[in-house]
Amino acid sequence: MSGRDGHPPGSLYERYRDALRGGHLAVLRGNRDVATRAYLEAAALLPDRAAPYVSLGKAELAADRRSEALAAFESALARAPSDTAALEGAARALSGLERPRDAADMLDRLAITLLEQDRHADALATVERAIDLADSPWRRSAIDQLRAAQGAIDSPWLGDLGASPGGTGHGPAAHLEPDEAGLRADVISDELRRLAEDVESASAAGDVEGLVRGANALARAGRLRAAIDACHDALTLAPADPDVHRALAVVYRRRGLELAARQKLVLVDRYLEIVDDPHELDRLADGAEMSGDLPGLLAIASRHAERGRIAASLELCFRALAIAPGDVGVHLSIARAHLASGWRRRAVEEVARLARLVDLAGDDAGRVQVAAFVNRELETAPGSPRPVG
Repeated sequence: MSGRDGHPPGSLYERYRDALRGGHLAVLRGNRDVATRAYLEAAALLPDRAAPYVSLGKAELAADRRSEALAAFESALARAPSDTAALEGAARALSGLERPRDAADMLDRLAITLLEQDRHADALATVERAIDLADSPWRRSAIDQLRAAQGAIDSPWLGDLGASPGGTGHGPAAHLEPDEAGLRADVISDELRRLAEDVESASAAGDVEGLVRGANALARAGRLRAAIDACHDALTLAPADPDVHRALAVVYRRRGLELAARQKLVLVDRYLEIVDDPHELDRLADGAEMSGDLPGLLAIASRHAERGRIAASLELCFRALAIAPGDVGVHLSIARAHLASGWRRRAVEEVARLARLVDLAGDDAGRVQVAAFVNRELETAPGSPRPVG
């Protein structure tokens, strides 16, 4: 239960605040052991807060205990993936541990966060630091783009140069929501209100998939700030989930932050390379099939598809089909694999047939799944069907 200010009821929050303050005072007095105990006490009182771990990381870094500092900053990032102080501290700790490539990757994350906050100059300085640690063509390109963007900010009359002749290109105003552009705010429709309620429910339930689905729907509706908030809620729950980072990349592109979008996708690819183990996936797939774990089987099929193993992905989809021949998600996974293979016409036919079946069955949930697939995965492709409601 929370108080009016959103904090937990009096005594607990007061104890948390006092412990945090005690840690700060101990740092000022040079008493690291007392500071450590105080910060850990604060973290135990409110385990979901990042602040005690950020403060602990700073204290450890000041004492030149880099491994301990990194562990503290990573704990903070697990709770608040976009905390700039934690990202900065983790990068410094990694650099001190002579892990320059990892430190540069952490600075990339910090630069993206700064871009989200429209702090272009700080983002530019951060990428410049990253390139000093680990040069790469991407970072060179990023610096050029950020310098160009900073020039446009310093000279506002150049801001429309990115727009297309029709006025709907990639200039700053093209990506603003109605209230951001200074126009009359649209009346909130029943659909948007329902969508906001769904996202709020998903957040309360810790439903990462629901948050991602809501973020994508909010982005399609042009509610980009709300979409980013939904993604950040999902990142707090699942900081390494590739689907969350992909959803953020979509929102970044809609906002005109192409640089941030590209880097998000690079991070996803790196993560998938690290965790990819086809033999382990085969073992997990066998276990999922034996136990009838349909979502688990489809998740493994999706991971095969992400790494380009389309035949393996389709095989698992057909094994899932044997378990649940009428499941909408299974049929959409098959269509997704066909799409990844370049068999667009086959995928479109599969989805059209599925849409007719869910209509005949009066399956409202199935209609939502099919519509989401069409809108999210087919709408931008040449020759694909129009988005459906």
